Amino acid sequence: MSVASAALALPRTVKLKDDREVTLAPLTYEGAAKFSLWLEEKSWTGMMRAAQRDGDLKGWQQAHLALVATGEFEPGSQTFSKATTTESGNRYLIELMLQEKDAEDLAYEIAADNDDLQAVMRIVQELNSDPLAVRERKIPPKAPSKGQSR
Repeated sequence: MSVASAALALPRTVKLKDDREVTLAPLTYEGAAKFSLWLEEKSWTGMMRAAQRDGDLKGWQQAHLALVATGEFEPGSQTFSKATTTESGNRYLIELMLQEKDAEDLAYEIAADNDDLQAVMRIVQELNSDPLAVRERKIPPKAPSKGQSR
């Protein structure tokens, strides 16, 4: 990836095992918001199951609202970061970043194949990382010009 591509966050293409190429774009603010809402919904569902089990609906609702109020599902939070490393989180992240029309089905297909998933997740991580960090990984240091030392 060139420095300009990283800085401009241009979409990237990755080739799957079956030789199809898919295009991924960096996660947008809208995509991050959708991922946050997805996390909130997963949390709510889990907490409602727990509330039904132990009969403390009000306590679980208050706990969930406290998590939402403190930004626990927002980008940069521990919960958001952890969710991007789970199987379902990876699949949804890929779906949000795919530029193809059938993104949801394709994301499930990619997530089901470990080799394709690893290849796509490398691109996902590069696209969503700090452009300067990508630059440092991808561009070898320049040799000193004549008369300069390192």
